[in-house]
Amino acid sequence: MPSTTYTADFETWWAAFPRGRRTKKRKAADDYRKALQRTDAETLLRRATEYAASPTGQGRYVVMPSTWLNGDCWEDSNEAWNRGDDREETGRIRGDGATAAIAAKTIKVDIAEGTAGRTPTLDSEGDGPGAGDSTIPF
Repeated sequence: MPSTTYTADFETWWAAFPRGRRTKKRKAADDYRKALQRTDAETLLRRATEYAASPTGQGRYVVMPSTWLNGDCWEDSNEAWNRGDDREETGRIRGDGATAAIAAKTIKVDIAEGTAGRTPTLDSEGDGPGAGDSTIPF
């Protein structure tokens, strides 16, 4: 099987992309070539370098190279990248104060009692249904 030859521009971009997600190089090279129809190599390299240096680019939820290219992520704002991961170390989703960690801990669906398919409730104390419960929309 012949080896794939990559352009120097792509190799430079590949080296700049966050190292923990450098996988599927051949697909990324194809997507890089397609991205060059929408922007230039200098922009791709500069933005990939900025992404890699950002908290998001160094975080746990770094996108794959092809996803970054196909999503035109070089157009994303630095402010979004500098906010870091969308999740805190505790696994909570940032936003309106409701967190996935709390919801996962406190939602109780009892299939044995036939409650599957009903709207689960969130207990304010985290110990199951009771006073102060509120319905969580799914």
